Amino acid sequence: MEELIQRVFNEKLNDGTIEKIVREKIDEMISSILREQMSWQGSVKKELEERLEPIMLKAVANCDLSKTAAIVTDLLNRAVKTSPIYLINDTYDGIKTLFSVNEELKDIRIDQKVKLSDIFAFYVKSLSNETYYKSDLEDKSIDIFDGYDGEGEYAYIGAAMEVKRTYIDDYLGRRKEKIQVTLSNNYTEKDIVFDITESYSGNLRIDINTEGMLLAELRHLPETFLYLIQLKSYWCEIEIDTEGELEDEIKVNVV
Repeated sequence: MEELIQRVFNEKLNDGTIEKIVREKIDEMISSILREQMSWQGSVKKELEERLEPIMLKAVANCDLSKTAAIVTDLLNRAVKTSPIYLINDTYDGIKTLFSVNEELKDIRIDQKVKLSDIFAFYVKSLSNETYYKSDLEDKSIDIFDGYDGEGEYAYIGAAMEVKRTYIDDYLGRRKEKIQVTLSNNYTEKDIVFDITESYSGNLRIDINTEGMLLAELRHLPETFLYLIQLKSYWCEIEIDTEGELEDEIKVNVV
């Protein structure tokens, strides 16, 4: 039996059978490695996605969207016939919010550099544009002052930005910086929280969760949240020019 096995082995070795099997197994191994690396969670796919996204955004920015607008209009008209009326109204208002943002948001460009202090300044400015009702201010124990020389009543709204730096390991074991930013004020109950994370190129980018967001919800979002969505979508580079906490006091008119 031993001689038979040895003889058969030698024959297969000499006629190239074993070499063929080894080649096939190496091919399978390489295919398996490439398949894994290029899958939806593979490192190659993620790296390629990050490099292609700015290029694709630039291409889209130069496209003629007139035909696309007609298609969207047709889709919305058909949706009217099948959607509850309250959702239809909210969806249309959401679309208007998305495409009727202020000029500062419209001027954002791909790869634009934005300072963290600029984000806080935008937040403060957006708070100054809000309407503040006397009853709401009183409920929140915010002092109201009488104006002079015919000026109406006014109050002061306190705004703050807190910056926390941490470091995380990505899926490849590389250590990256992660910065959590919290925007808050003493009038609204809900803070705006977002992350700034380090990209593969080493630049800092906005990371804010927009998954599952509906057009109908846009009109209810703070203007600063829409600003952050724009910064994320246009792949803007964030410069950390402040540490710890920033504070400001905004004088607002009382209705």
